[in-house]
Amino acid sequence: MDIGKRVRELRDEKGLYQEELAQKAGVARNTISRIERGVLKPTVSLLEKLAVGLEVDTADFLRDRAPLAKPSTPALRFLQESREFEEEAKEHPVSAVKKLRSLAHSYVFAEKYLETLKDPETRKEAEAQVREGLRHRHWAYMYIMTSPDTAEQLEWRSKEFDRAEQIERRGLAAS
Repeated sequence: MDIGKRVRELRDEKGLYQEELAQKAGVARNTISRIERGVLKPTVSLLEKLAVGLEVDTADFLRDRAPLAKPSTPALRFLQESREFEEEAKEHPVSAVKKLRSLAHSYVFAEKYLETLKDPETRKEAEAQVREGLRHRHWAYMYIMTSPDTAEQLEWRSKEFDRAEQIERRGLAAS
């Protein structure tokens, strides 16, 4: 297990930004960033500080994230698809672009689902799932946008981003 990746997963699960985790753990924000990017290998004492900030056991850094169960709500489905999209974008940015439209539909469906929720606790949990999904999607976009491409690939990628944005706009406007 990649410790940096696990720190990021745990931070995302808690809904924390790097700055917030840094404050809770008593370390610099760039230390969190360097660990998550794999530039810095944390010491045991640093892992202990991060565990306090994340409110987890230090052993949690060594455990793989439990796979998500079959998504039971549109918000959870969007979160799972966003995580998978980010992972693919890291490894294969060009092929990940092909999933933009599907993810846009999933996002619209999740947002519409949020509008139907009456119970404040359920809504709060679902909103957190959508926010985390949006963070994963943002990182995937960054991986895709910074990948070296030919001019033809760049044009195609730009069109796919536009199409996904149109799907979201139309879908959310129809509410």
